[in-house]
Amino acid sequence: MSIAPGQQRPIFQRSRERAAGQVSRAGSCPVCGRHDAVRQLHAIYQDRRRHMPEPPLVTRYGLMMRGAALLMTMPRTPARVPPPRRPSLFGAYIGLHGFQVPLALTALLLAFGALIETSVALTFEVTTAVAFFAGLLGEPLHRRGKQRWNARLAEWDKAMQAWRGLRYCSRCDHLFRRD
Repeated sequence: MSIAPGQQRPIFQRSRERAAGQVSRAGSCPVCGRHDAVRQLHAIYQDRRRHMPEPPLVTRYGLMMRGAALLMTMPRTPARVPPPRRPSLFGAYIGLHGFQVPLALTALLLAFGALIETSVALTFEVTTAVAFFAGLLGEPLHRRGKQRWNARLAEWDKAMQAWRGLRYCSRCDHLFRRD
């Protein structure tokens, strides 16, 4: 053991405990063992949006100091782990309604074509029949699309929970998961 003169405990006690595999306190960094510089990753992202970057510094010679370090509002490591993307609303709309939208557009084109060449009654019957068949085909597609959307949303919720569980230690520039 390496004990300094006049000291009761070993100098490197904390590092030896970590090296032995003992679990550190909740909220502390697994690399440096401290908790004062640990923040939630999503809080760092929210601060990035809230705070404006500092203006460039002026030296005593009147020159502007510019550079990546001055213009960055957050450390590089958390910036490399963005939050998961939410499923697209456009994709959800197409997924929920399936082929109903293209069929409705086709029915509309047929209706305009029928208006030009035939009577109003025939046009009404054709458009009603096309709309009826589109409705029959659309209901199972709508259910299937809704199930897919719910599955995508549940998957996104899980990914967001995992991302919100990440912590960042600015002392040692380390990302870790909360245990």
